[in-house]
Amino acid sequence: MDEWMWLIAGVLVLLGIIAVVVALPVWLIVRRVRSHSGVPVPPVAHVDIIEEKTVMEDSSPVVQPVVHAAPVPVAAPRSIWSEHDVLVRFVLVAVIGLFMLVPLSLIDGQAQDRGDLRASVTRDIAATWGQAQELGGPTLLIPVTVRTKSKDDGVVEVADTLVLLPKVLQIGATINTEIRTRGIYESVVYTAPLQVKGTFDLKPVAGFLKDRGWITPHYDQAYFSFGLSQTSSLRDVEPLMFDGQSIAFAPGARNRALFEQGFHAPIAEKLSASAIYPFEMTVTVKGSEGLRFLPLGEQTSVQVNSAWPHPSFQGNALPDEHQISESGFSAHWTIPNLTRNYQQVALSSEWNARINEFTFGVDLFEPVKLYGEILRATKYGILFIALTFALFLANELHSTNRRLHPVQYGMVGVAMSLFYLLLLALAEHMPFVWAYILASLVAVAMNGVYVGFALRAWPRGIRLGIGLALLHALLFTVLRMEDYSLLMGTVLLLITVGMLMHATRRLGNNG
Repeated sequence: MDEWMWLIAGVLVLLGIIAVVVALPVWLIVRRVRSHSGVPVPPVAHVDIIEEKTVMEDSSPVVQPVVHAAPVPVAAPRSIWSEHDVLVRFVLVAVIGLFMLVPLSLIDGQAQDRGDLRASVTRDIAATWGQAQELGGPTLLIPVTVRTKSKDDGVVEVADTLVLLPKVLQIGATINTEIRTRGIYESVVYTAPLQVKGTFDLKPVAGFLKDRGWITPHYDQAYFSFGLSQTSSLRDVEPLMFDGQSIAFAPGARNRALFEQGFHAPIAEKLSASAIYPFEMTVTVKGSEGLRFLPLGEQTSVQVNSAWPHPSFQGNALPDEHQISESGFSAHWTIPNLTRNYQQVALSSEWNARINEFTFGVDLFEPVKLYGEILRATKYGILFIALTFALFLANELHSTNRRLHPVQYGMVGVAMSLFYLLLLALAEHMPFVWAYILASLVAVAMNGVYVGFALRAWPRGIRLGIGLALLHALLFTVLRMEDYSLLMGTVLLLITVGMLMHATRRLGNNG
């Protein structure tokens, strides 16, 4: 709906520009016609008898009239331009327009630097609070002894670890966001309590060991391992409830083949090879940017809720169901184990797959388009400077009044370039819309007053101000309508070319 509203607004702005472009030449032509029709042009000069003067010639009085030639009215001038002047003028204005690329590129670089600075501040905040978290999830690790045959030593026993993934894995996450500031920059961080529960089925372990008779499990030494991408950002970890028993966690994941970081809990009881063991735990993590999950269960179910209204679902799987509103979002994933590339049971030494090759989750998207919009605006800068210069040239081709000096063209272009720098400076301290309005008012007022003084014609300065206001309104519409920006820019170029074609249509016919 918003896209259509901006499209309608853009069309109205374009219609306004078309009306100005069409009405201006018509007004100039009507003005010239009236100026021509209001001045009588007599065919020949005439004399007026002002007085009679009597002189003596050969003693006879002679009356001689004293005549004064009446001034011959001069026809109104057509134009102060010759074809040579037009060519030189166009070349000079084009060169001045190209020189305007220099301040525009400097302002573009400044906007990029400010955007990079904001990204750096965001990274610094994330480094101290917590970066994007990847929840590895639970695994059951069973130490085993593997007997292998050697030509020299005969039978050799090697210690290894059997990795068992959950049969059922259910995760519920509530992402509580807050804003952290540093200077004028802000960053979104979160605290997320995670409720993790599921079951471990040891029947696949029995089948795995049966196929490999040279492996001896140690069920009394098993431990529960939980992987996390950044344990330094842990807020709180409650004891593990495993088969009805409460077990405290200890540092370290105890299996670097799967997880670089994490924590573990030793299982107090001896496991049975054919039993199913339920587990439940709560862990609270801090982070920023987003939260990712791994589908470790045969059936993995994840529910995420948050009051943040701008989620961006990422990873290898999108949510089955999701709701997004101004009050927040909720999303639910159900992932079967067939989507991943690793087995439910495996030896740690034989684990070749990357366990995090399949992830899913959500990013907390920050709708800060400030620097992106300003960079896009500077890309249109040379176009709008060219439009302004074209409007001046079209007006001067039909005018007999004063013209702008090339230096004055340059000053107008510099003032229009500084609009983008002012927009950048204001937008860092107030909403973008208000910053754009204030910067536009300053640019329009500066150029309108300057041209009015330079040409000693306030109506022309006012017309310029109105034209610049329309151009700024059109630029704002283009910035808000990414999908239609190419269409509107192309239409604007066509209007500009048509305006110049209309202004130069009689150059080959002696003006």
